[in-house]
Amino acid sequence: MNNLSKNHKKIYIFGRSKCSYCVSAINLAKKICKDNVIYQHEYIDINNKEHSNFFLIKNLKKKIKTVPQIFIENKYIGGYEEFKRYVEKNIF
Repeated sequence: MNNLSKNHKKIYIFGRSKCSYCVSAINLAKKICKDNVIYQHEYIDINNKEHSNFFLIKNLKKKIKTVPQIFIENKYIGGYEEFKRYVEKNIF
């Protein structure tokens, strides 16, 4: 996960298809990106990308049981509820 530039921040959402919390996290990320141009988001389906589970286990130091797992840049935020609280406190 690399920085886009000094002025941009990337939101990474690791999730699974048909996960309602993942959809909610993606929708919130889209709203952030629409309202605040310094943010961009990327959704990674952990069932489709081999490296995503390795990345999550390496960075979180544990096996992932729930999704979504959300990072802003290299900072771990948590799941959807933690992401929502982070956004309310730090972005909007």
